[in-house]
Amino acid sequence: MNFLQKIYKKSKEQKGFTLVEMIVVLVIIAILAAITIPALLKYIDKARDKQIVIDARTAYLAAETAVSEAYASNAMPTKNPITFGSGASAESDPKDKAFQDNAHNLTGVTKTYKCKVTLNGNEISQIEFEEDSKVATMNVSAGGSWTVSKGAITNP
Repeated sequence: MNFLQKIYKKSKEQKGFTLVEMIVVLVIIAILAAITIPALLKYIDKARDKQIVIDARTAYLAAETAVSEAYASNAMPTKNPITFGSGASAESDPKDKAFQDNAHNLTGVTKTYKCKVTLNGNEISQIEFEEDSKVATMNVSAGGSWTVSKGAITNP
């Protein structure tokens, strides 16, 4: 019992951490934050790039479907390249407007985006997808791999 009384008495005398202990803890926390925050930001940026590519693939499939439907109904768009999406201006030609509306409705992408499709006859040769100030580009004839860059789609 005497031992427990000594510990209790010591703990009553000691009322908190010393200033040196607090500074050491803050320095350790600052070092850990300096190491982890840049790594986390890289992972977040990579995840955003992957999400843009996923949305771009969806837009590519929607554009491919719209091209197939337009070709089957003999209503291929007259403009080349043609843009569609929530950030694209509406075309005046009825065939172009029908293509835009069909492709946009097929994407299902709810974010603000703009997509530029370059056609080679009745096939897509290149697609650019812009979302959140980043552009995902795929050149279909050059192998079909996606590249993500910062910027905006150039006007056709």
